[in-house]
Amino acid sequence: NAAACWLKLEKFKLCEKLCSNTLQLSPNNVKALFRKGMALRGLQQWQEALTALEQAASLDPSDAAVAAERAKAEKDVKKHLYGW
Repeated sequence: NAAACWLKLEKFKLCEKLCSNTLQLSPNNVKALFRKGMALRGLQQWQEALTALEQAASLDPSDAAVAAERAKAEKDVKKHLYGW
C-alpha cells in the first residue's frame, strides 16, 4: 500500500495526492480517507484533515483507528483556531 508507505516516510504531500486520486475513483474508500486525513494533519492542514476523517468515520463508525485520528484532528483544529 503506497499511501501507507508515504505516511511512514513522512512524505505527506505524496500520500495526500495518492489518496485524492484513489478517492476520485472510489469516493467511499475509508482507508484512503483515513490516510488522506493523516497526511493532511502532517501538512498542518487541520480543517481539511478533520473533514476527511469525519467522512471516514461516517462511512465506518466502528473503526477505532479512524475515531482516534479524528479525535486528534479535532484537538488540532481547536488548538489552531482557539489556542487550546
